[in-house]
Amino acid sequence: MIHFLQNLKNKIFLRDGHFILLAQLVEKVINFIIMIIAARYMNVTAYGHFSYVKSIIATLTPFAGFGGNHALLRFGMDSNELKEKYLLLCSSLFFGSIFTIMLIFMLYLLFEVPSEAENIFSIYIFFILFYYLFVTIQNFYRIIKDNRSYAIHSIKYSFSILIFGTLSLVLFNEIIFVLTITLLPLFYILISNFFQLKQQIKIEIKFNKEYWKYGLTIGLGAFLNQFFLQADILVLGYLEVAPTLIAQYKVSTLVIYLFLFIPNSFLVRDFTLISENAKNSTFLISYAFAYMQYASLVLVFLIPIFYFLSTSLFSLLFGTDYVNKDNVQNILIFAIIGFVLLRMPFANILNAVGYAKFNVYNAVITILLALFFLIVGTKKYGIEGTAYAMVLVSFISGFLSLAMFWYYIYLLKKNNEEVKL
Repeated sequence: MIHFLQNLKNKIFLRDGHFILLAQLVEKVINFIIMIIAARYMNVTAYGHFSYVKSIIATLTPFAGFGGNHALLRFGMDSNELKEKYLLLCSSLFFGSIFTIMLIFMLYLLFEVPSEAENIFSIYIFFILFYYLFVTIQNFYRIIKDNRSYAIHSIKYSFSILIFGTLSLVLFNEIIFVLTITLLPLFYILISNFFQLKQQIKIEIKFNKEYWKYGLTIGLGAFLNQFFLQADILVLGYLEVAPTLIAQYKVSTLVIYLFLFIPNSFLVRDFTLISENAKNSTFLISYAFAYMQYASLVLVFLIPIFYFLSTSLFSLLFGTDYVNKDNVQNILIFAIIGFVLLRMPFANILNAVGYAKFNVYNAVITILLALFFLIVGTKKYGIEGTAYAMVLVSFISGFLSLAMFWYYIYLLKKNNEEVKL
């Protein structure tokens, strides 16, 4: 055990990984706290409508900018010149903003929400643009390998959300709250990042077809992945399940998905390392095996503890109104196994090595299965059936990711393209 903890410590501090881990921890915990505060200061019905709209926006946010933020991360690592990195940043900001405005316009015209949620939707839809700008600049710090600045800006932004989001809820209402969290990414860029970067950015915009082709592919994959994660809430809203039940289900997913930040932090940190070793099958296999070892040990302790304490935890954090009689959180917790051990690591590796298209194929298959099982399960068993459907599809998607990873390794060996360390 001591040896395991020592190795875990070394992995956390490797490549300034502790900064990314800290930033991810602060972001997830603060988002979780904000949702607790929202549950306390909104009535259950309003919280249900907000949860539904939030799921719609969360689904589309990864596709903002047609993947310009993702392309910046991939192509920026391939360039050794700082000037070229800045040009890629400008391209992502300029063209990505245009693409995002088009996306928002189409969404506003084509998408319908319940009349009670229209005001929230009309405001929160612009979060897609403002957050895209924020995360694109954040990715710039990663391509110049400045994980410290990346973490500091993430932590400052998270605390801004906590402070101003809480004040807007306590002093005003849910509309002012939504307006606040929508505008904060833009304000943070103008106040902090912009003044730090403006002296070094020379505005020169170029449209690179391959750059945006990659961005579109990985952005589409990220959108489909997020669609899958939000599919249960979207199906509940589509089937016009009572907002109270949607609110109860939403808080269950909040706690479950909070656990994903730990493996995601390591994968975010290692994205550039994996990209640099994209042709080294020995490294990729070794990396995946080591990840699964550590993740498995964590899950062995985490899942039983959560299973037995979850009801008391939910009642304490959210109040008795949000405790579901079927304890759906104890069903959903098993979806973590499929996500953490299979889907997340192998999908991240495929993105990093330039095979994002595999994740798109996976996502399309997964979403079709998810919609089928979710609709059938929800109609027959209510939100308990929704939870079982998500667990089932998380494992299916995870095994698909694993199979596609091994197929990529097969292609590497077949074409004799390995690069020795």
